[in-house]
Parts: sequence; structure tokens; C-alpha cells
Amino acid sequence: MKRTTTPRRGNCLTGLVIGLAVLGVLLLIGGAIAYLSFNPAEALAKLQADVKALSDGATAIEAPGSVEVELASGGAAFILSPTGTVGDKVIPTPPASVSYTITVTAPDGSPVKVEANTAPRNGTEPFYFFGFCELKTEGTYKIDVAASDGSTPAAILATRASQEELQRLLSEGLRASGGVLGGCGALCGLAMAVVFGVLALFMRKKSQPDPLAI
Repeated sequence: MKRTTTPRRGNCLTGLVIGLAVLGVLLLIGGAIAYLSFNPAEALAKLQADVKALSDGATAIEAPGSVEVELASGGAAFILSPTGTVGDKVIPTPPASVSYTITVTAPDGSPVKVEANTAPRNGTEPFYFFGFCELKTEGTYKIDVAASDGSTPAAILATRASQEELQRLLSEGLRASGGVLGGCGALCGLAMAVVFGVLALFMRKKSQPDPLAI
């Protein structure tokens, strides 16, 4: 007569490992779908082209500081210079711990409301969107930039940009980020599926009863 056995703790552990392997498969599928849907390579290329378009013809400002800039009516955006150059001077990317406040004054002396970007900044990335303002008239605008620590320099670009252009820029940035995250998720899912799948097969084989046991 075959000997009966009681459930072991190993059965629960095997179930957990199988569950992690299944989770890895689901993550692989979901990440692959996200990667293919967002097409990050295309989104990143469009994002780089739009950033270059914003940079071309922009006025570089050494911050903290004050400068007068000729701007057309419509809208203006303020971004961290990807090249970090103001004239012949190259300014390193400031650390993320330092924030900048931008104040804009219209040609008639009235203040212009600046819609500031409150998203956290990565101190290693040479591009950041500080904010946007609407300009009712063409003319000479005074731009004042203050650093939170009072001294750390930054190269900031003041450039003409409509709200539609900025929304497209944000959309392309989100597409690129979503695609990259999807690709990373797919790779992590593949690794989980392989590692935990092999481990589950090994554990199940090891836990099978000996057919010769009586």
C-alpha cells in the first residue's frame, strides 16, 4: 500500500514561485504592448526635433539675473538650455535641489502671469520646462530669474511657443516615457518568467513522491 503524505510547506512555496512566474509573463505581455503602442523611438525623435525648434532663435539668459528680451505676441516658454551656453560661456546643469523663479514684466510695466511647472526636475538631465506665459502684445519684456539658493547659475532659454506647441511637446514626452517604461517592464517580465519558471519546474520535480515508495 502506498504511503500517504501530508501537505508540506514546500507546496505553498512552489505555488508562490509559480505565481511570480505567471506575473512575469503578464508583465512581459503588458510591457511589450505598451512599447509597441507608444513607439518610443519615434516619439523621442519628434521630441528632440521640437526641443531643437524651441531652442533655435531663443534668447539665452544667465540666471540668476535680469534681462530685457524682444518677444512676439502669443506665448513664451522658459526652458533649461540643453547646451548650457550663454554667448561664449558654458554653464553646467544646476543640481535638482536648486529651483528658479521667473518673473515677467510687460512693456507697459504690468506683471505677466507665469504658469510655473511644478514637476520635480532631474538634476542630471540638461532640459527642463520651467514655465509658460501668454503675451498679449509684441514688445520688450523684462525677465527676472531668481535662484532658490541665491547664487547657483543656470542657462535658461526664453523662446516663443504657443500653448498647442507645448501640449504637443508634453504629449511626445509622455509617449517616449511610456514606451521606455513598457520596454523596461517587458525585460523585467521576461527575466521573472524565465527565472521563476525554471525554479518552479525544479521545485515541482523535487517534490514529486518516489514511485517505488510503499
